[in-house]
Amino acid sequence: MDKFLKTYFESGEFEREIDSLQELLLPYIEKDPTSFTSPERFTSSVTTLRTFCLLRAESIRRQLDGKLSTETERQKPEEQVDASAVSIEDLS
Repeated sequence: MDKFLKTYFESGEFEREIDSLQELLLPYIEKDPTSFTSPERFTSSVTTLRTFCLLRAESIRRQLDGKLSTETERQKPEEQVDASAVSIEDLS
């Protein structure tokens, strides 16, 4: 997990990849009148997904560094990563 975090999240690779995928897909969504989503909704969903993934990576990093218990019931609220601004509905 440490290697994964370092090489994918902390290196910025994750953000480059998600930006690349958004750039690849957005023109198709913009041109498709039968698309199940709007370009704005798609962009909002990508932003939410990016935030969610980065917060999860931060939580894992805290656990690996011993700053947050790996056991949910032993975690102190002040040590947890605050993801309260992330809305799962924004991913639809």
